[in-house]
Amino acid sequence: MQGLADEASVSLGQAANVKKLLSDREWIEAEAGGFRLRSLDDAVLPMLVEWAENYRIERSAAVEYYSLKPIPQTEAELAAASRRISARFAFSGFSGAVRLAPAVRYQRVTAYVLGDLPALADHLGLKPVSSGANVTLMQPYDEGVFYGAREVENAPVASPVQMYLDLTQTKGRGEEAASAILEEVIKPLWR
Repeated sequence: MQGLADEASVSLGQAANVKKLLSDREWIEAEAGGFRLRSLDDAVLPMLVEWAENYRIERSAAVEYYSLKPIPQTEAELAAASRRISARFAFSGFSGAVRLAPAVRYQRVTAYVLGDLPALADHLGLKPVSSGANVTLMQPYDEGVFYGAREVENAPVASPVQMYLDLTQTKGRGEEAASAILEEVIKPLWR
């Protein structure tokens, strides 16, 4: 339990509460030296569906911007600028999904940024807007959105689970992109 608590950056008591919930729902089973999640169909998918139903992307503060530059150029410059100013950064939403399981066309850059958003936006020439945005930068309420992030095509991308959660709440074909992430990335990891 201590290893899980350390990995999740939570208290031992919180890890125990989560274990109890997982056990009560019969999503874990005991094995020598600990416990493990049950199968994909018996635990992982039901857990993911329930998590998505209870997840609230709006808990992260989204700031909307407009860029005149093409989406790929904006994404490349955003990744490079985040590194230069040492901001913690990861693409999510359609920007992340296209790098792991391209399924839909998109016209909005979406990323989590932990750092000075105004400085980053100014450096990139992004204009804050109240409508017509094509760039959404989100300041996460919890650094857990970066857990499992990895480099894909020279850019940090949120974990497939984080993208799945975000896309299930994204209008304009978000559920279709979430389904592609589930089928092409998440499920193969459990088979």
